Amino acid sequence: ATKGSTGTRKVPSGGPNGEVRPDRIGSHAARTCTPRASLNMTLSAGSALQINTHTNRACPIAYLDVKTAVVCCMGNGNGNGDDGVCTLLSESGTSLTSGTDLVVNSGYTEYMTVTTLDASTAVVCYSDKGNSVHATCNLLSASGTTLTKGADLVVNAGSSSHLSVAGLDASTAVVCYSDSDSSGDGTCN
Repeated sequence: ATKGSTGTRKVPSGGPNGEVRPDRIGSHAARTCTPRASLNMTLSAGSALQINTHTNRACPIAYLDVKTAVVCCMGNGNGNGDDGVCTLLSESGTSLTSGTDLVVNSGYTEYMTVTTLDASTAVVCYSDKGNSVHATCNLLSASGTTLTKGADLVVNAGSSSHLSVAGLDASTAVVCYSDSDSSGDGTCN
């Protein structure tokens, strides 16, 4: 992309796969995005699947492949509703099934976030309230309907909140968080 004379970024011309293209309106340099192809897809709801009975917080989800995802929530585990728990979801038609719950953190867990590395590997990160609110991550490996976790990796030994993780490639991820021990500064590792 190059910078245009009006200070806006030029968008490349569209192609047959639904890309967008810039259009000029009159003599103005305003940009609009116009679909070049339609995918003709319609959204519809499939059958609901209860995955957690102990949470009212967000449950992040990461796609592993076209039929499988990993979802992580606070709850279940030892029944007190505080553990960090992940499970595999598998799709068949319009139905979902869940695998066996994996407790990734026993004890109060907040700010869970999950990302995909490849079709059988994900990373989950969270704020571990039982370990001085440290930002902690685990590698998750999927096999069939079962998840296993790797060792805890403390990515910030200070008080951490509002975590977000993103996979960069099959062996690398970046995690960002608010570091309360540094005046709430946003920090990434």
